[in-house]
Amino acid sequence: MGIPLMVWAVTRMNFKPDIELYATLTQEVIYDDLLSNLGDSIVKVEKKLSYYSRKSVATLLRTGTLDFINGSSNPRLYELKVKSMASPLRFVCALEERTIILLDVIYSSGSNGAVERRLSRAGLRLAEWRTRN
Repeated sequence: MGIPLMVWAVTRMNFKPDIELYATLTQEVIYDDLLSNLGDSIVKVEKKLSYYSRKSVATLLRTGTLDFINGSSNPRLYELKVKSMASPLRFVCALEERTIILLDVIYSSGSNGAVERRLSRAGLRLAEWRTRN
């Protein structure tokens, strides 16, 4: 049963997604975090994200660029890797209708469980985003 559902999700979500950075009501959390850690190289990140926004979600899932995070099923969270930068950069994100929501940003390779440690906070941020939208 799980495989047909995934096939359905991929075929139904074949669209060019919008990308939204998680923010609280008073602060652009992810954008501010990117600026403080990357400074001027934020432009490279924005260019890379605009590249992703031109791709369909089905393509992102099929190429493995947008990877399902093991251990996250409710809500289902994904990891988006920006591979064009000198230092590792990855986002914990969710798919909501036509939008990829970047919920958290990690400045490491993720091999030491950094991504999994962010799941709880990302889940809370997604719940908050859903109540506002």
